[in-house]
Amino acid sequence: MKKKGIAVLVLALLILPLLLGSCATTFKASNGKLAYGSMTGTSRGTFENRAAAISIISPYIFPITKPYENLDKLIDPELSSRGANAAENVEIKYGFDIIGLLISSVTGGLLNWGYVSVSGNALSR
Repeated sequence: MKKKGIAVLVLALLILPLLLGSCATTFKASNGKLAYGSMTGTSRGTFENRAAAISIISPYIFPITKPYENLDKLIDPELSSRGANAAENVEIKYGFDIIGLLISSVTGGLLNWGYVSVSGNALSR
């Protein structure tokens, strides 16, 4: 009985991080590094928007969605809802969460489901 309990505990400790975790690649920019100059203006708060990045086999072979090519479509609605027209300290994340991991695992890696997330500070110039 003890061996079975230890095996269940070890298995739970191995599976728990998969259920609670995610993986992402983060790109950060500050002081206007993604713009042509430094940004100044009135702060309108922070924003964050996220879109699904879905592909078959690989995002480089058969991408179904390409949210990373049109980041302005993620940023602009968030800025306009705050009455802002510029963004600073933009952070771009590309990764997957537990749902994407499960979808990829169930399909044997044929269907990949990740996300692209953009966040930063909204400014009114």
